[in-house]
Amino acid sequence: MRESAFVQQRQDRWREIEHDLSRVRSTNPDRLAEDYIELTDDLAIATAQFPQSRAISYLHRIAARAHAAVVRNRRTKFSDVIRWLVYTVPITVSRTQRHLFFSLCLSLIVGIASAYAAVQDDEILRSIMGDGYVDMTADNIANGNPMAVYGQSSEWIMFIQIALNNVYVMFIMVVLGLIPYIGPAFYLIRNMAMIGAFHGLFIVHGAFSEFMLGVYIHGAVEITCVIISAGAGFALGDGILFPRSYSRSVAFVRSTRAALRLCVSLIPFIILAAALESFVTRHAALSPFLNVLVILTTFASIVAYFVVLPKIQTRRYDAEPTLH
Repeated sequence: MRESAFVQQRQDRWREIEHDLSRVRSTNPDRLAEDYIELTDDLAIATAQFPQSRAISYLHRIAARAHAAVVRNRRTKFSDVIRWLVYTVPITVSRTQRHLFFSLCLSLIVGIASAYAAVQDDEILRSIMGDGYVDMTADNIANGNPMAVYGQSSEWIMFIQIALNNVYVMFIMVVLGLIPYIGPAFYLIRNMAMIGAFHGLFIVHGAFSEFMLGVYIHGAVEITCVIISAGAGFALGDGILFPRSYSRSVAFVRSTRAALRLCVSLIPFIILAAALESFVTRHAALSPFLNVLVILTTFASIVAYFVVLPKIQTRRYDAEPTLH
């Protein structure tokens, strides 16, 4: 990219940042932090590609102002965490929505196809789930306790094992983003094929309603975490394949930051899913009404945090006064 093209592409954004710095007290602290990150990224590009450019001294100057503004407006640690959860993460979700949407679509296609195949062909079901698990679940259903598998071990041991396993799955999904799109897609297809076959197993044995009222107590959150983890992996790989106006290294750093934000935001949901699976799902037969209430509450929470809040925060971000 030529220097003139780089400056022309970024100068409107630099004017917006200068405007933010002229009204520090009324500018959202998280927006100031994002301004500073963008300036340092642009400064790195200018220094590497246009070492004689006058833009370097300009960017040094406003980057220093942005850094001072961020330090002056630093909030307490607790407030930082709250602001990060209710502002930074939703903005990141909004900016990676096409990766998350792609992950959702792929998950639905694979999950539905796997469930259908499992219902149609017992060999496919057994090849995915394993003979032992299929036979054990069939026996549990025949004995009137479809969720018996969730009561086979201590609640706390099960909780720790599930939480660690789900964190591991999330980590692998994101790291595979280093193989852009192919890596996360492969691991997502593998996981969703198992989830789809699991649905098919209960359909085959006529216990689908018990399955939905039991497994989805934790499954709503758990499946969401899988989909978002894959979306984070897709976002990471996108920075490698499509750096846009940034150098490939800067684009990779930016996409890695976004992926890590998504991952860290999932940790409370992973813990919640593990707690529900370990302590609640095993008692699913006690109260269908309570099951429905828990499932609807978790679905509502997921939609509120990963769909509604990002839209609200993006509108607020875009509505903040800027120079054009």
